[in-house]
Amino acid sequence: MNYGMNSDYGNRVIDGLVIAAGQLGWTFDEVFDYLDDISTVRGMHEAGNPEVRQNVYNAIFVEAV
Repeated sequence: MNYGMNSDYGNRVIDGLVIAAGQLGWTFDEVFDYLDDISTVRGMHEAGNPEVRQNVYNAIFVEAV
């Protein structure tokens, strides 16, 4: 899955977040907080980009419905 991260590793990290959010029933506010945290990690700053956040939202709350 490509969430708009700059690396395969970044996309895998975000995919893990998406899977956990779906299985644990997290709200988007909770997911948003995790994306903020991830964006502070060196090489993962794009987790804060609107495109990535929209892709994550779609994967959890739109495509899962």
